[in-house]
Amino acid sequence: MISEKNLLKSIGIFILPLVFILSNFNAAGFSNIYSIADYPSSTIGNEYKGHLRIYIVEIESRWDMENGAPYHYAMLDFAFDDDISIRYLDTYEDTINWQGDVDRDNVIVMAAVFNAEEHTGYADPPDGRPFKAHYVDAAAAAKPGETSSNTVNDQFTHTVFCEVGTASWCPACPKMASELKAVFDKGDYPFYFVELVVDKNSDANRRMNQYNLKYLPTAFYDGGKEVVVGGGRGTSYHENMIKNCGKRDVHELDFNLSVEWLGEGSLGINISITNKEPLPNDPPEKPTITGPTQGKPGEELEYNIKTTDPDGDDVYYYIDWGDNTTSDWIGPYKSGEKVTVSHTWDAEGYYIIKVKAKDPDGEESDWQWLKVSMPYNLNIYH
Repeated sequence: MISEKNLLKSIGIFILPLVFILSNFNAAGFSNIYSIADYPSSTIGNEYKGHLRIYIVEIESRWDMENGAPYHYAMLDFAFDDDISIRYLDTYEDTINWQGDVDRDNVIVMAAVFNAEEHTGYADPPDGRPFKAHYVDAAAAAKPGETSSNTVNDQFTHTVFCEVGTASWCPACPKMASELKAVFDKGDYPFYFVELVVDKNSDANRRMNQYNLKYLPTAFYDGGKEVVVGGGRGTSYHENMIKNCGKRDVHELDFNLSVEWLGEGSLGINISITNKEPLPNDPPEKPTITGPTQGKPGEELEYNIKTTDPDGDDVYYYIDWGDNTTSDWIGPYKSGEKVTVSHTWDAEGYYIIKVKAKDPDGEESDWQWLKVSMPYNLNIYH
């Protein structure tokens, strides 16, 4: 009688420790996939908004793959992982000093800018394991003593960047690793890849959780624009992914990266990103104004005003109180934030409060108005 274990082996499914299953064929229809299901976790306007990630990467990793060979281009740490915003024609500059345990000749710094616009990606294509995808607009990489820029040419709108979910215990992962390294070593494309070893690095594990990772290995090109699950597809398949991503319409950024060796494992990382492309900018919506429509001369009355900006920009308000006084521009306030203002009319009469909003680029809304009366004291005889 054939045991359950041998039966599973005969059809290409292997029982491994900790309930990890390597299947030569799975529901996705391709080979060399390793299930991670049971793996334990260790504003647009004219202002560009994105997320900058700077990866400290060992060229030949201290960690070995399941086959005993070392990883190449495995991430050790994030030197920077935060949102950025850059107004049109402005430049974002930063210098980051990173201290760690690396050798000068065995480290490279990779950086990528992910657009804030949200898309839906799938970690289990075509429609399984959805995640929030933010596509890459620019990328660069440099070793100590080098300066690098995002590549733009007739074939590529930007340097393509690939993050690979992998683990040192994964028997299927070395195949994809060798394919990606072969493509990179050819040097035919503006392309970098980084191995995120989830069982060795908590930052890598957290990043892959953002991708809703299901299988190992999985390659996420340009923030999830293209997703490749499993090794064994061949280098030409990955080359096609790189070329497809490289044709995308991206936001125009002048992106430069330089790295200095500061000694004793320390790196000086210099980033410069210029926003070269204006974005469509819509004015705020017509404000609302609520409050009392009747009062007495000398009485202070409060009013609430609010608007939203379609681009998510901050807003300013200008108030004409109808008695030859104005507030000038007040703000900034968050889009959708209720703002309370007050005013006192000195004389009896009827007044029209008018309010309008503008964004930081000076785009103004239409006027909104509210009629207020300070009743006359009528002398009535009878």
